Amino acid sequence: MSLDIDSAKRWILTLERQLELRGHERVNRRLLDTRMPSSAKSPAERKEIVEMLMRDSLLWAFEEFAANRAIYAFRGFVQAGGYAGEVGHDCVTSDAFGTLKNAIEDMISLAENHSLGEMQS
Repeated sequence: MSLDIDSAKRWILTLERQLELRGHERVNRRLLDTRMPSSAKSPAERKEIVEMLMRDSLLWAFEEFAANRAIYAFRGFVQAGGYAGEVGHDCVTSDAFGTLKNAIEDMISLAENHSLGEMQS
């Protein structure tokens, strides 16, 4: 598999740190900041909120991947992609997207191969 649990945990720590450095806190895997893009008073505030939500979605996807829950990892990946479509991303989040995409594809392929093996026996 292209991403092991230890690597996923390093991504989790990296994304948590990025959120913390930007002044956002998570408790029990949830952001304490509940602002939504529609509540922004300026374009700059909207961008800050969407970037926060993108990082949080990526973080959630890696957490779900580490817990071996491919469907939820995929949902987080898609959600983060929607936010990235609005605000773009930096080199860290770009690498995170690529790594996560490959890992989810590998996880799904393994599950499909396992299912095929069960059907043949």
